[in-house]
Amino acid sequence: MDVVHSTLDEACSPCSDGSDVVLASRLTRAARLIFELYLDVLPVHHRDALASFPQQSALALTNCMFLSHQCVTLGMQYKARLPPPLNEQFFTFADLVFKVGQNSLALISILIMLNH
Repeated sequence: MDVVHSTLDEACSPCSDGSDVVLASRLTRAARLIFELYLDVLPVHHRDALASFPQQSALALTNCMFLSHQCVTLGMQYKARLPPPLNEQFFTFADLVFKVGQNSLALISILIMLNH
C-alpha cells in the first residue's frame, strides 16, 4: 500500500512544466495496475505455500480484505487533491473490489479444500 499511496501522492503534486493532468492520469492508472498486478501474481508466486499451509491462505485472504477496504476508501482520500479537471470527475477504485473479492473466493476455496 505504500507504493500505491506514494504513487497517488505524486499524482496530486503539481508539476513545474504544466503537465499535471497527463501525469496525474497516468499515475492514477499506475496505482490501479498495482492492485491488479498484486492480485494476478499472488496465486502464482505463492502457489506452493497457499496449497501447503492453511495459515498462508488465511493471511492472503486477510490481505485481500484489507485491499478491498482500501479500494473503497482511496478515491475519497485523493480526489480533492488531484489537479483539475480530474478532481471534478468521478474518482474511485471501487470497481476493483469485485476483482479482489473474486481472488478472495479463490483463496478461501483453496483453504476449504485443504481441510477436507
